Parts: sequence; C-alpha cells; structure tokens
Amino acid sequence: MKHPLPTASTSSNASTSEQRTAVSTGQRQTSIIDFSKRPVTDKRRPQITDLLINFVVKDVRPLSALSGEGFRDIMKFFEPGYTIPSHATLWSNIMRQYNTVKARIANEMKDKSVSLTTDLWTSCTMDPYITITAHYITDTWELKSRVLRTTIMPERHTAVNIAQRLKETIEEWDLQFVPLKKRQEQLGVKVHKLQNDCATRWNSTFTMLERLYEQRLPVQAVLADETVTKVGIRRSLAMRECQWELVEQLIPVLRPQAKATTIMCGENHVVLSFIYPVLLNMANNTLSANESDLAAIRSFKNTVRKELITRFKLLSRLLAESIPITACMLDPRFKHLKFLPDDVREEAQARLTQLVREDGEVEQPGATGEEEIADNVGVELAEASCKKARLESDFEQLFGAHFESSSKKKWVNSDADDELRDYCQRTPHIPTMVNPLVWWAENVHRFPRLAKLSRSYLAIPATSTPSERVFSLAGNTVTRQRSSLLPSHVDALVFLNANQQSGKVDVIVEDSE
Repeated sequence: MKHPLPTASTSSNASTSEQRTAVSTGQRQTSIIDFSKRPVTDKRRPQITDLLINFVVKDVRPLSALSGEGFRDIMKFFEPGYTIPSHATLWSNIMRQYNTVKARIANEMKDKSVSLTTDLWTSCTMDPYITITAHYITDTWELKSRVLRTTIMPERHTAVNIAQRLKETIEEWDLQFVPLKKRQEQLGVKVHKLQNDCATRWNSTFTMLERLYEQRLPVQAVLADETVTKVGIRRSLAMRECQWELVEQLIPVLRPQAKATTIMCGENHVVLSFIYPVLLNMANNTLSANESDLAAIRSFKNTVRKELITRFKLLSRLLAESIPITACMLDPRFKHLKFLPDDVREEAQARLTQLVREDGEVEQPGATGEEEIADNVGVELAEASCKKARLESDFEQLFGAHFESSSKKKWVNSDADDELRDYCQRTPHIPTMVNPLVWWAENVHRFPRLAKLSRSYLAIPATSTPSERVFSLAGNTVTRQRSSLLPSHVDALVFLNANQQSGKVDVIVEDSE
C-alpha cells in the first residue's frame, strides 16, 4: 500500500462530513426500539387483525391461543401500539368469513346434482361428531368436494338419526332433495354401505409385506448377526423359506387390490364408474387360481373372490339397475359394458334409455367459460399423453380389456335414442387415463341429455374417504389442549380450513376498544 495515511484521512473526513450533515439537517438513524414504538396506522391495524384470523383458521387454533402471555409478549414487542381485539370481535370476523365462504360454495352448488358423504368420529374428549361433505361437478366440469358441516352428535348413530342430520344439512344449505328412486336407489344407502372403518384399511399390510420382501436380505443379515440379535429373538423373528415364498406369492395378489383401493378413494377424479370394471376383472382374472399357486394362496384367492361376488352382488341381474353401472355407461371409457353378460348389459342399456326418455330437459351450455373448458381439455389430454407409459400397465391390470370394445346394438329412432346411438356407436374409444369430465366438457353440445345425467352420476364418490380425510383435521382440532372449544367453533374452523382456496377471503375488521 503506497498511500495508507491519505486514504485513512479521506475516510475520516468523509465520515466527519456525513456526521456534520446529519447534525445540521437534524436527521437521526432510526433504531429498532424507535421503530417498535411507532403508532399503528389505520391501514396496518386491520391487516394485523386479518393475519391473526388467518392464523386461527389455517392452523385450526382456538381463540385462546391469542390470549396466551407469550403470544401477547411477541405482539407487544413487534406492535406495541396494537391491541388484540376481544374474542367476541375476532369470532365475529371469523363467522363473517365463514358466511362469505359459505355463500360462495352455496352459489357454486346452485342447481347442481350434489352427493353427500358422512364421517362419524370421536374427539379426544370423547365427544361424538359427524362431518358431512358435498361432492358435485361445476359448470366447467371440475369435480369438487366441500365440507358442509361438522356438528356434535350425542344421539345413537342409527340410520334414522344420520338421515335426520343429512336432512338438516340439506335444509340449511337450501339444497333441492330429489329422491333417486325414480332412477336408482337413494345415494344415502349406498354411501352407508361403502363407508370405511379402520378394519378395512388393509393397504398398510400390503405395503409392509412388499417392503419386507424388498428388504429380505438385509433383514436376514441382521437376524443372523449374533452381535446384534440375541438367539432367542432370532428364533422368534426369523422366517422360514416357505414363509418367504408365501409372501412372494401374496404380494402380486394384493398389489392390484391396493391400486384399486387407492383409485377408489380419490376425490379429484371420477371413481364411481371404476367399481364394477375393477371388481369383475379381479373376480374373473386376477383372483383366478393358478396351478403354480401355493395351497394357501389358492385358498386366499377363492375366499376373496367369493366375498367380492357376495358383497357387491357381481352375479345378480339387479346389477343393471345399480347406480355404478349407470355411471359406467355415462363414462365414455366403459360405456359398452363389455365386462357384463349380454342379458345384464341389455337391461342396463334399456335402463339408460328410459332415463334419457324420462328426462325431457337438455343441458344448454352457455358461452361463459367455454374458452376455459377448451384450455382444460388441451392441458388434460397433453398430461394424459405424458403419463400414458407409466399408467397404462396399471390400468390394463385393473380393467383388462373392458374399455376397448364396440357395440352394434340397434336403437329405436327418436331424439333421445339418436343421441344414445351416436354416443354408443359413433364416438371413438378414449384412453382410460383421460378424465371423462374433460371428454364431457368437449362433447356437452353433442350429447346434451346424457351430459345432464353425467353431471349427476359421475359426481357420486365411490367411498366415504373424502369425508374421512377431514377426521385427521377435525380430530386434531379437538385435542386435550383445545377441548374448551364449543362444537359450533369446531364446525366453523373445520369448514373454513377444509374449504380454503389459494386466495384469502377478505374480512371486515372491527377493532376492540
């Protein structure tokens, strides 16, 4: 360094000059303490209150979380000029947000065919609750699931009492209750039969066996290491070769059932039309005994096959009148019902013909949203093409060739029958991976009567899983730390949290004195 002193002098002079300027102009650097003492502006106060409400709703917390001494210390440090509103004021704003979201959902469900599912659960404080979820298809052919109500249900969980709660929800949301007896059985009965409990969630058994077999060698190595595993423990845990062979043969039997269960539990895609193609393919193919099967595997396959046939009435002629079969015909992937015997297929087709003839009104899609629908169709088909290689084998295993046939059935001439004939005979086969709602969005003008029926049938869930997913959220809300929550608070908080969208709902804030 050739000139260290002049450089230091220059820096010193510059610093001194800046200090003189600051003194002469009266300016002073704002400290953190001074910043924290600034008064809260009228614009910032409602924003803070809005964030507090968002915290309660997003994390499903009780209002008492805002009253804790530690939380208030944090608020006092960052915003000493801000006073947390009273519980009454905060709850008033939460309910205002609740009513805003409720009105939006009610408007979205207006004039739609809505299906309801229920979930019965018990909180940590042993309070029994019921959660009711709605499922419907929007004007832009999107499948939606919305939590409508979570209420305490101390009475016995009988069919009559559950039906009464459903009736109350229907009245509260001003839904038009149209009995489905004139078309099929009431949805409520079907939902009750299809509800899951913990005993039926066997997918974890499949996952356990699959992972165990995958890790067979390291597991055996650990058990054989005397420095890690004691002899007594090794003897009780070690599996014989015949047991490993049993696991090896059991995994491919359980895998398609696990895949089918995962698909059936979906709520963002149509699943009702999957039921019978999957079940019949299992009964006729994947559960058929092979000569190479162990005796235990043959017994297992026969037991499961008999249970499926009995439980879902796979050999009954009444299958033609079932709601899932009607949904299959309204799903362009399975419309030919190749998986059914000829006599049952003809009865199902006659049933759909009757439904179309009885329903004189047709769907008249407007111009609003058509560009959005077209965009969605393009995106969906592109995504389906990208996923085809990965999904094709899974679907072929589940459905076999049930979606690849064509029909030459003749129909009597009439407007309704012409529409059915064109739908069944002149529309090309679509890949099973394509969302049928996207197909209907593109073809609603061609088949207005069938499109109207499709909105009703394809929105029906195959299981009660969408409602049961709320259980983890709702059950987490009513923990021992939050057991002071009133049932009405649980309802509002679960409703807002479950139905939140990416955009935040504006609320009107009333400050507490």
